Amino acid sequence: MKTLKDKNATKEELLKKVFFLRRRLNELKNLETEHIVDEKKFIRLNRLYSVLSKINEAIVRVNNPKKLFKQACRIAVEDGSFKMAWIGLLNQRTHRVRPVAYWGDEDGYLDKI
Repeated sequence: MKTLKDKNATKEELLKKVFFLRRRLNELKNLETEHIVDEKKFIRLNRLYSVLSKINEAIVRVNNPKKLFKQACRIAVEDGSFKMAWIGLLNQRTHRVRPVAYWGDEDGYLDKI
């Protein structure tokens, strides 16, 4: 027959186990969150690497700078999931950037440059 002391000890042990399990569950949730964040970063970096590789291919194959700029912007938007990409050249005389190519949802953005 269990005494009151034995029952209290059992309750204390049970509470310790519950607190331990709760703490461990929180640790696992944190690890899962970190894993999800790391996985998203990995996917993003892979996508950017793919964009870089395709633009490098275009640099080798396209001889016309205007066509190259347009293609680079298209690659950034279509393969890199950017909303819009643009390339500008600096006017040495005025020190202003002049957009020369873009792709995607420009929505008047380049008019403000």
